[in-house]
Formats: sequence, C-alpha cells, structure tokens
Amino acid sequence: MVRLDNSYFYSHFHSLHVSGLLSYMSDNKEKIICYCDNCHTSIFSETDKAEFDGKIYCDNCAEELLVECEDCGELFYKNDCVIIDGRFLCQPCAENYRECVNCGDICSFDDMVLWHSHYYCNNCFESYFAYCENCDEYYLAGEIHWSSEEQCHLCERCMDRIEGHQIIENLHSYNYRPCFNFYLGKYEKTISEKKLFFGIELEVEKSSGDIKKETDNLPEFVFAKEDGSLYNGFEIVSHPATYQWLKENADKWLKILTISKRGFISFKTDSCGIHIHLSKNYFGTWHLYRLLKFFYENPEFILKISQRNKSNLNQWATLDKVVDENKGRDLIYKAKNKNGNHERHCAVNLQNPDTIEIRIFRGTLNPLSFWKNIEFLQALVNYTFETPSRYVNVASFLDYVKNYSKEFNNLYRWLKNKGFY
Repeated sequence: MVRLDNSYFYSHFHSLHVSGLLSYMSDNKEKIICYCDNCHTSIFSETDKAEFDGKIYCDNCAEELLVECEDCGELFYKNDCVIIDGRFLCQPCAENYRECVNCGDICSFDDMVLWHSHYYCNNCFESYFAYCENCDEYYLAGEIHWSSEEQCHLCERCMDRIEGHQIIENLHSYNYRPCFNFYLGKYEKTISEKKLFFGIELEVEKSSGDIKKETDNLPEFVFAKEDGSLYNGFEIVSHPATYQWLKENADKWLKILTISKRGFISFKTDSCGIHIHLSKNYFGTWHLYRLLKFFYENPEFILKISQRNKSNLNQWATLDKVVDENKGRDLIYKAKNKNGNHERHCAVNLQNPDTIEIRIFRGTLNPLSFWKNIEFLQALVNYTFETPSRYVNVASFLDYVKNYSKEFNNLYRWLKNKGFY
C-alpha cells in the first residue's frame, strides 16, 4: 500500500478546480456580447439590452433609467421627463401642451386656441368667443353682432366701418393673399430657393387722412389690407423683394413713408408695428439656429433695436417663449424643424409655411428708423451665416456692422446715435 499525504490531494483537487473554472469561463466568454455601461453587468443577448445616447444598458438599468415618450415614442432619461395628465413625455413633446386659462384642463395645441396670449381649450373658446367674418379675428361673444346689411357676423368696429361708411375697394380683407410678384435687383438674374427675399408689412393708423385716397394711390409693388388690431388703420404690404432691389428702389419706399404728411401715424400708437418676412428656404438648420440664438439670448439689445417698450414688445413680439434651462435644445429643435412655436405673437414667428416673420419692430414712418430695420436684418443674416455659434453675441455683431458701415449706413448711424459706439 502506498501512503499519500494530504498535500497530494490538495494539489490535485486545486488543479482540477482551476482547470474546470477556466474551461467554464472559456465556454461562456463567447456568449457575452457586451457590458452594461451603468452597472457593468455582462449582457448575453441583443434582446437583453437597450441602446441610448451612445450607451448600452441592461434591461434592469434601462427600466430604472429610461422611459419611452408616450407621444413621439422616443426613449429619454426619466430625470428629463415631464408628466402631464399621467402621461410620460419628453421635453419637446411636453411643449405641445398648455393649461386652459378658463377651465384648467391641460390639452395639446391641436385642441387649443391662442387668444391675446392666453390658451383656451376648444370647448371654452367656442363657448365664450365669436368670429368676425370681415376682419378675420375672434372677439368675446358679446362684442360680435349680426349685420342685416351684410348678412354676416361682425365685430363692433367692422359694423361701424361697413354700415356707417363706404366700403373701400382697394382695402383688402385681412386674409387676402394675392399671387405674389418677386422683385430682383438689377444684376440678379433668377429666383431660387437660396435667394433671400424680404416681405414688409407696415401698419399705419389714421389721424386725419383719407384712407381711400391713400389705398387708391399705392404703387404696384405693395397693396393694402385690413387689420382688426388697428384702430381706423390698415397695413401696407409689399410683394417679396431682395435686399438689392429694396436699396435700388429706396426712393419708392420713401414716397410711401410720406403718408405721415397726410394725416397718418405709425410710431405714436400702441398697436402699429413693422413685420418683416424672410424667405424660410434661405436658411439651413444651423444658420437659423444662430439667428434665433441672437434674438433670444440678447433680449436687452433686441428691445432697444425694436424701439418698443418692454410691455408692448411682450404683447406683440415676446422674447419669453424659451425656457431658460432648455434654451439651447429648444432653439435647435425649432431650427431643425423650421417651426416649433405655436403662436405668432413672438419675436421670431416660425408658423408661416414659407417665411420667417420678425415681429419686434415698432411702427415708424421715419426713413432712418425704417431703413435701420431692413439693414439690421440683412446684416444679422450675413453675420449669423459667417459667425460660429459660440462667437454669436452683441459685441461681435456691433463690430461687424462697423466694419460694413458703408453698406449698412442707416443702421450704423442709428446705433451710433443711440450710444452703441
């Protein structure tokens, strides 16, 4: 009989154990496809993982950290979710909901109506408001009356205008849309999507002038429209024109501005403004983002350039529609989709299908202020096209205008008069 000591058994058992463990690990190593970036657990199957934001999560971590938006179906972090009416929504989708100012119900924009900066659900709006069929505006139900002469419902202002005065032939209704003519500069040969056109809406009100006489004598590149927000006034609306055409035909606009000598005002009212439309197709995503960034990140400068007071700017062209903590992402979202705001009373209105409407400017019949507004937008478009996002700010924009002061001479003079240089 051979006698073996304990060390032999220990050594033999240990070698078998290690060999078996290594063999098991070797067999299973091929089955591990990746590791969870959160808990570092091994993942053995494609069905046991979720990928988001460049990271891989096991099922347990995905359930703990992620949630699916119940509107768009996209994954996002639970910490970033907004719960509305018991539903989990991502931040962009949550922006499509508002609380009805009357009943308090939370509804999507599709089921709401915006009236004078307040949101109403469809039921409340239909109960408390009525529509004027002449000026294309809604009013409180008590302010709308049936016109036996016109056989339609009219607001009190339109009742007085239509039943008490003559109907003006060349003063078109608010929703009038002509077949537009596009005006090119002397050396601009063709119309293309990558050409920037300006459309100008100049609002004026009557103090002592003759509306019929003025609308009858407007030149061919503009027309007149009613606007229910004006008191005894109208809009002078231009056909689209390039910046080059506008500068080459400055004398034609100067002639229009002489309406101030014939009993009309624009600056000395609370309701008149100048709205300027820019071709939406001219802007790529990042160019539009930089333009929006300049407006919404420099509210004090925009307030000064608008020549409005703060309450008046907030009423007609508010800068407060971007939530501070989500500002960057929200602006990128708007720029990418070329829409994203659900009301038109904001500084940069993206609701229109073909144009970006800049609504900040106070009405004016002063040539310097009028051309300052046009030149400001052309300069800003050029500047935001050339300047990287991180360098977009007021100081560098002022330097840009100064470097091109001959081209933007009215803007430069106005800024210099206001103490910016």
